Amino acid sequence: MTDVNINQYLTPISDETPAGDNLEYEQLFTELERQAKGKPEQSLGDAKVDAEPPDWRSVKTNALHLLDRSRDLRLAIFLCRALLNLHGLAGFKQGLELTQGMLREFWPTLHPQLDPDDDNDPVLRINTLLTLCDREATLSSLQRASLASSRIFGDIGLRQVQIAKGLLSDDGDGEGPDLAAISATFMDCPIDDLRQTANDLKSCIDAIDSVDAFLGDTLGVSQAPDLSPLKASLTDAEAIVNEYLARRGQDTEQSAEDPADAPQPQAPSMNGEINSREDATRQMDRIIEYFRKHEPSSPVPLLLQRAKRLATLDFLEILRDMAPEGLQQARNVGGLDKSGLDEDS
Repeated sequence: MTDVNINQYLTPISDETPAGDNLEYEQLFTELERQAKGKPEQSLGDAKVDAEPPDWRSVKTNALHLLDRSRDLRLAIFLCRALLNLHGLAGFKQGLELTQGMLREFWPTLHPQLDPDDDNDPVLRINTLLTLCDREATLSSLQRASLASSRIFGDIGLRQVQIAKGLLSDDGDGEGPDLAAISATFMDCPIDDLRQTANDLKSCIDAIDSVDAFLGDTLGVSQAPDLSPLKASLTDAEAIVNEYLARRGQDTEQSAEDPADAPQPQAPSMNGEINSREDATRQMDRIIEYFRKHEPSSPVPLLLQRAKRLATLDFLEILRDMAPEGLQQARNVGGLDKSGLDEDS
């Protein structure tokens, strides 16, 4: 857990200006952007100056100072990335919950503002959110975040697991842990820590689902940003953690806050078999990520994003979404009166 209370940033700055002022031209905002970039490697003659990573502690401090006076999606994303790098998945969970809360609470006045000269175009907000799916900005840190830790074997993250399984190429020294060492780490990790990690991952996924649902309803599915690369990494990590919880005889849906009350779930499939709607959604996320990477002009990601949303609806809700002109015909065929199929709902 971090020392950040996100609820204080989900209340209006004032009744007159709920989102406060736009601070993007203040020196502190500019300094924050610089700190989040770090410094690339430089050549000075024959000498090389090593690259410097982002100053995440300063990013966190300055983002919080600015959030005291402004409800700005860019600040929420900077804070989200800082919390991930400083506090791992527990911090990332808080950052994502702040992001989805800020979208829902302040959409009409949130900074950056909608463009009133272009039919309230939300492109600046969409581009800001897509930072969460950028490999260099966010996903590489997420893939290195600790999923399990052992005093004997150290920390293990998603990237190390995927390299050991042959799903990623190792661009380092090739001396990463093998599957046996990874398994030993997960089996040696304190069970409460592993359960907390599972809980944090689920909260992250829930926050992304909330953002997807809100933007799908607000902008329409075709205009909403595609956050599937982020969700795919989170669901892959969740499946790994839940696999080892199941191996250790744990309920993979138990809450870290209240481990005694949750019902026993089915462990997620790790062999590609689809046993639940969640498994099906996970596979769709992976397909979306494949086409996004390897066939960026393909319409498949857009169609699957819509299919994911429709998967939770009943027949009449799907008909209303896809072919509203067919509602009257469905009423006639099904013998439904207007109360059974409300065209205006």
